[in-house]
This record gives sequence, C-alpha cells and structure tokens, in this order.
Amino acid sequence: MLSKGMQWGFTLFELLVSVSICAILLMLAIPSSRDFLVQYKMELTISEYKRLTALARLYAVNHTAVVTLCPLIENTCSHADWGGPASVFVDFDSNGQLDPEDVTLHHVSQIDTAIRLSYPRSAISFRPDGSVMALHNGTFRSCAKLSDGRAIGRALAINFSGKGSLKDASDCEDYLPE
Repeated sequence: MLSKGMQWGFTLFELLVSVSICAILLMLAIPSSRDFLVQYKMELTISEYKRLTALARLYAVNHTAVVTLCPLIENTCSHADWGGPASVFVDFDSNGQLDPEDVTLHHVSQIDTAIRLSYPRSAISFRPDGSVMALHNGTFRSCAKLSDGRAIGRALAINFSGKGSLKDASDCEDYLPE
C-alpha cells in the first residue's frame, strides 16, 4: 500500500537514459532499414509489373483486342525508359503508339530512382488469344544496389503464351549503372 505522499513516474535522469538507449538502437537500425526499404520497393515494382501484364493479357482475351504495355514518351513506346511512367492501353492499330482512338486502361507513375527496371523491348503487346505479339517474350528485371555494394534483383519472365513467372535475378550486376 502506498503512503499518501508517494507519486508514480520517472525521474528526469531515468527519462534521459531511456531516450539515449532508444536513440542508440535507432542509429544501429537505420542502415539495415534502408536496405530493407530498397528491397521492398524492388519487390513492389516487379509485383506491380506482374499485375500490369496480367491485366493487359486478361483484357486482350476478354475483349478480343490487342493490348500494349509500355513506357510512353510523347505517346510513343520508349525502349529507353522502363523506369518512367508506363501505360496499358488498347492498341487498335497495333502500332505501339497511344493514338487518339486508343483506350488507356491503366497508368503507373515513375518508379523509385533507387530501382532499375529493364525489359529487352520497347513494349509488350498481347493478342486476343493472350499470347505475346511478334515473339515479344522476354524478362523484366527489377534491380537495386544495397548499401554494401551488392546487387539484388527479381525477374518477371513472360513466356510466348503471355504468362509471367517471378524468380530471383542473379545477373543484376549487368543492369545497374556503375
């Protein structure tokens, strides 16, 4: 039983020691949390492109149309910038350009600059049967460099039938700038 004059709480010294311990633990955790965040963003990027390819393929099959996924620069598919804004659109004339009569289905903004996304072609287009056009099968690579200099990555392989499968990318060193 407490006497009438006793109070509960912390002294200033106890509070300062607790805050100091928390600050030290936080400083130790920050470098590893940066790598964790980069790895999370890399996984998020490749997962988003898996969903985009599935959306494009599904729409092509369900609406018997040609659907294209590509990064657009001035309404033209650009091979150079898969990390920039990309769009999924119904490509009525199959020319790899977003024409006024084409219908945009989905648009994604630019990915994080710490992540490098690459694909060997300027676009991926799906036929009404779900297969990719003109043998445009290939592999998306989402790569990043960790704070210790190691390159990590995930890959999304798109086969000729248009289906994608995720795997680890062991060759990310080749896709990252020095």
